[in-house]
Amino acid sequence: MEIAGAKLYVMLDADAWFEPLRQELLRIGIAYEIWNLTERVVNLCDIPPDGIFFNRVSASCHARGHREIAEYGRQVVLWLLAHGRRVLNGGCPAGAAIDFELSKAKQMHTLTLAGMQVPETFALPVPVLTWSGGEVSYAFPADSGTCPASEALVRSLQRLADVIEGFKGAVVVKPNCGGRGLGVTKVSDNEGCVKSLREVAVGGSLPEWVSEAWPIDGVLVVQRLIQPVEPAFITRVEVIGGRLGYAQKTDISDGATHLCTADACAIGKQRFTWHREIDEQTPITQQCLKFASQHGLDVAGFEFIEEAGTGLQFVYDINPNTNYSSA
Repeated sequence: MEIAGAKLYVMLDADAWFEPLRQELLRIGIAYEIWNLTERVVNLCDIPPDGIFFNRVSASCHARGHREIAEYGRQVVLWLLAHGRRVLNGGCPAGAAIDFELSKAKQMHTLTLAGMQVPETFALPVPVLTWSGGEVSYAFPADSGTCPASEALVRSLQRLADVIEGFKGAVVVKPNCGGRGLGVTKVSDNEGCVKSLREVAVGGSLPEWVSEAWPIDGVLVVQRLIQPVEPAFITRVEVIGGRLGYAQKTDISDGATHLCTADACAIGKQRFTWHREIDEQTPITQQCLKFASQHGLDVAGFEFIEEAGTGLQFVYDINPNTNYSSA
């Protein structure tokens, strides 16, 4: 298939974040069509149309009532790749880009294997639960004889307490699949946190943050909280087509975890500026470019924190579904 002049198909579940890219496509005259995966039905026995497909499946799709897009989007991408279509962020092996989008656990162990510095990270299993009116229940029907959801919750909290107790300093608890900082909780008082988690077993109140941080896929992630240099900021290295697009500095001096860059996410203070000291020859940029190439990430943002005292740069997140702002 000829790439030049090919039609672009953009696969997504929410077009609110698409507007800046839409305007740019119109400006440079690229024909495109939106495939809203929340509505689009695909005949898997058909041959896909010719063109280039841009995978925009988002980790936060569940926050818009469309968790199904995580799994459905992956199947659509695999169908397209099976027919030899060019899929931007199709991943290598096939589907890997979506896997990175949906799993912080996958990000951490794959970055580690690539020789990149990451925070100490533990993953632990928990049942998929839902809360209503203060009552907890399984998110899916459970067989008769299965222990009550409340009991399963207590057991999971004990595991979580054990993990947090094993850290010597502050930690961050996050759902394996989140997006937009959803459910990310910083814990600075480990002892107090462990105590409150264990007390649930004897009638204590469930800490408010627990239900917000509870994962939709049954995997909780606990990481060592990296203390940044002052003034506190993180850096995002944006890889586009195998090159450095830009590096962005994000102000986190207020402790924020909601760091989505899209216009549709904008709340509170203006926290984004260019980080011009980072260029394509900077060692961590070179690592990100190599990683993106090896794993089929055509468009991705790598976020890292420079640790106070050591100067080490810890990569803690990969965003294969970059949402550009009008800026």
